Amino acid sequence: MTSRRPKGFYLIDKSWSRDKSFAYYQGFKLKVMWPVVKSVLIVSLYFLLANWLEPLASGLVSFLSIVLYPRIIALVVPNTVAVPAMDQQCFLSNTKSHCNYVNCSLQDNDCADAAREKFTMLIKKHPKLRYKVKEIAGDYYYEEMSVEETIQKAIIGPKSKDHLLHS
Repeated sequence: MTSRRPKGFYLIDKSWSRDKSFAYYQGFKLKVMWPVVKSVLIVSLYFLLANWLEPLASGLVSFLSIVLYPRIIALVVPNTVAVPAMDQQCFLSNTKSHCNYVNCSLQDNDCADAAREKFTMLIKKHPKLRYKVKEIAGDYYYEEMSVEETIQKAIIGPKSKDHLLHS
């Protein structure tokens, strides 16, 4: 009797093919710890400011800190861009609904250099193509990569003639 593999996984018996993100994205740290810490900080800020300001003004400052803190963190941490709300929805998901798409396109040897030039031009033109995601205190931020690092990660070629795929 063969072992049943979960749907959507390739070679589940290999360690590199297992989904390691489930424990983190559905785990205690992201679902409980960071929201509690942030809530305690906001409530503390409200009561601390209520001693010096009117309650309405301290509530307004607390609300603005909730709305603006990702942008403040992005200003303080170098090479960091706050992720817009619609982009965050790609990462706030569960195992049943994925929206990330990976594509692999083979190119003829004659077209490989032209494709690399076109991709390099597009990567230089659109900064969002150079972003990679990082996590700070349970929130997602973009970190901009250099054009060379982006090309190295985006375009993968055979290391030698032995690794060349033949059809």
